[in-house]
Amino acid sequence: MKIDHVIYGVRDLDAAGRWLKEDVGLDSAEGGHHPAFGTGNRIVPLGDDCYLELMAIVDRHTAEQNFLGRKLIEHMAEGERFVGWVVATDDLDSVAERLGLLAVPGARIRTDGKEVTWKVAGIEEAFARDLPFFISWDEPSQHPSRMKVQHSIEPEGISWIDLGTDEVVLKEWLGDIALPVRFGGERAGVDSLAIKTSAGDIVLS
Repeated sequence: MKIDHVIYGVRDLDAAGRWLKEDVGLDSAEGGHHPAFGTGNRIVPLGDDCYLELMAIVDRHTAEQNFLGRKLIEHMAEGERFVGWVVATDDLDSVAERLGLLAVPGARIRTDGKEVTWKVAGIEEAFARDLPFFISWDEPSQHPSRMKVQHSIEPEGISWIDLGTDEVVLKEWLGDIALPVRFGGERAGVDSLAIKTSAGDIVLS
């Protein structure tokens, strides 16, 4: 297992992309829409097959009808912030079986009209409990971290994420897996993210 991506909820995808580019030096690519959730995203590749996902509500009516959309709306009432994180696994079925979860297919239509597909497990339970959900990509070549962007700096992966989640609960959820996480965040779930670069860590919160 490894950290696949961290989700940051924003009100305006284009404005958030400009902020990251101008103030942080991280470029982003237009991701597309999740029709089932009423959300859209931008992708910030971070190297090492991981990325930061900027997510916003693009269809409020649809978003209000599902758990992910409602969670994002709830967080946006408090301002832009991290809303979740995702762990990639090569054996999703075993993880789902251990935790009594259902592995289900997911898809997103890219702006070029192509479909990106994956399987996930535990997404609803994760958002309800501020835990990560699990993902397995159908085609590694489609992984969002491989999208072409023009960073002003060179990210080399995720150094760590700081969590407000209970350590014991997380370890029971993940099993005997060591991930670069720290505990003591002030907010439930992800409180901050450190991105590794050759010039040192960049911390977003």
